[in-house]
Amino acid sequence: MHYPHARELFYKALRILVGPGTVQERLCGACVHELEVLMLEELPEELRGDFSDLRSQVRANPSPDYDGTIQGTIMNMTDDEAAECAHKVLALYGRIMRYEHPLPKT
Repeated sequence: MHYPHARELFYKALRILVGPGTVQERLCGACVHELEVLMLEELPEELRGDFSDLRSQVRANPSPDYDGTIQGTIMNMTDDEAAECAHKVLALYGRIMRYEHPLPKT
């Protein structure tokens, strides 16, 4: 089965994550501009829980100093916390790609 919209959004999110800025700024851009529009139903069932966890993590503790729950949460993360979320985005993209290009069975 293929998940083209999810694949495209995660790919765009990764392009933002490897761009300029702090890890918090890049993660915020990836989540707000790309991943926020992704519906759970557009993901393989096996990935929905992990994606929901990521979404919860980037909305957990919003700061009133920033507009929006996601930005307010991410901009207050430590570098390690933001990097952990960025790694989750990469891992989810890799798992989506396995649906597009499954490994040969041995």
